[in-house]
Parts: sequence; C-alpha cells; structure tokens
Amino acid sequence: MKTEEEKFVYDFWMQVWDRQLLTKIPNFIAPNFIIHSAGKDVLGIDAFSKWVANFQSKIGELRFIVHDIFSSEAKVVSRWQITGQNKGFMNTDKNLRPVDLSGITISVVREGKIVEKWIERSAWELYHRLES
Repeated sequence: MKTEEEKFVYDFWMQVWDRQLLTKIPNFIAPNFIIHSAGKDVLGIDAFSKWVANFQSKIGELRFIVHDIFSSEAKVVSRWQITGQNKGFMNTDKNLRPVDLSGITISVVREGKIVEKWIERSAWELYHRLES
C-alpha cells in the first residue's frame, strides 16, 4: 500500500515528466522549492519549470518510468528511468541515438507540496554512450 506522499510523488512523475504537462508543476511544487542536481541548485517554481522544459526538449519521445517508490516519514525515494532519443542532451550532437538514463531521487513532501529534491543519475555513463 502506497502512502499519500508516495502517490503524490508518483503523480508528479507521471504528469510533469512522462506526460510533460509543465502547467501542472505548481500543483506539486512549493513556492520555495529547491532541487539539488549535479552540483547545481535550482530555486523556485519558475526556475524549476524552465529547467524541466530545457531537459525535456533535449530528449525526443521521452518516456518516464518509475521502477520503485517508497518513503520514510516525509521523504519519498524514487528509482526511475528515462528513455527516448537524443536531441542534444548534455550538449551532445542531435544524433537521435537512444537515451537511457536512470536515477534515484529523494523528495521531501510537506503540507501537500514537494519542497526539496536530491537527484543522482547515470548522466556520465549516458554522455559517453551518446558521444561514442
């Protein structure tokens, strides 16, 4: 049985990432939201929306798959995978090679909104596959 927080984060993944409904971001993200990804912090809904749009624009036919999701208190851990075609991801050539990126995200949910996320992903490995 999934907790309310797990269901909420799963819905976020499906609506914002898999269906790419960026207008839904404010339904899930707190105004003071912060995401920590690849040594960079993205602050607030507007900056996050731009970050997601840029990311998604670099992967054609993007599919987002949640393999595992579980929680401890207000932290929800997701193990996920993105597949698609390379349209310049990580400043590589737009060669339409297959994209297969996996990651783990920890999301903090408070008062019905995601307030913070930490992401670790297989970007280094993907970069080398796209460049070779």
